[in-house]
Amino acid sequence: MAAPDPTGATPSAAARPPRKVKQIALAFVVVYPLVTVLNTIIAPQISFIPQPLRGILIVLCMATVLTYVLPWTSKKAAHWLGC
Repeated sequence: MAAPDPTGATPSAAARPPRKVKQIALAFVVVYPLVTVLNTIIAPQISFIPQPLRGILIVLCMATVLTYVLPWTSKKAAHWLGC
């Protein structure tokens, strides 16, 4: 059993996680433009690279965005997310 909170806050007063639909919307706003740019601008420029390596490059770009940009935008949109 956990010790009581010294501030007197109840568990119901704790911050609730954001609604899933808002998290999905924010991820869409971040990921969709990147995928569009990668497919329309970057992909033709790197068409000389073999397909498996191109796939790895695109996944690396997406992983970087999901690791660094999405959390940053989540912090910026915390008021909208309800965090």
